[in-house]
Amino acid sequence: MAGKLKIYLSSVFLCGALFIAGCNKGDDTTSTKVKCVTCANGGSCIDDTCRCLNGWEGSGCLTQTRTKMVGTWTVAEDGSNSAAESYSMFIQTTSATQIDQISFSHIHSIFSVVAIVTKDSVIIPSQTKSGQKIEGSGYYRANGASGDATIIMRYAVTNTSTGVVNDFGYFSPSSGSSVWTR
Repeated sequence: MAGKLKIYLSSVFLCGALFIAGCNKGDDTTSTKVKCVTCANGGSCIDDTCRCLNGWEGSGCLTQTRTKMVGTWTVAEDGSNSAAESYSMFIQTTSATQIDQISFSHIHSIFSVVAIVTKDSVIIPSQTKSGQKIEGSGYYRANGASGDATIIMRYAVTNTSTGVVNDFGYFSPSSGSSVWTR
């Protein structure tokens, strides 16, 4: 009986090892080749690749895309109607149900705004806070395995009473973008 149990356990271990060794994991975090796996959070397995819904990434669609952006960032920017400045800003999640949303506190040194994350893109939909309309877009880029990263944002802040625009590369690339690092 003990001999049969050893053979059975050895067979299970061998099959498991072959299954894991047979997985082909690629480098793309949003659509990674993984054979014989179930895609979570509404993802679909197409040609042995998990295609994740917006807000999710990884080999099995188990990682929230926005989590890589959460934390404190150092912002360096020079708007079309403001002096060059550097300040700290914090990115946080907005809610458990809106998994593709983040909020920036202290953007442009004055307000908090909500943004949408799709893969490595960040969109600031037009929103008005304290008489200032803000809108923009940008992208996230990891800088190696150390956890360092950069977000390049192009956005504009418009004073709703005067119409004066402070552009950070959103309407005119010559204005220069806002560079966020950590």
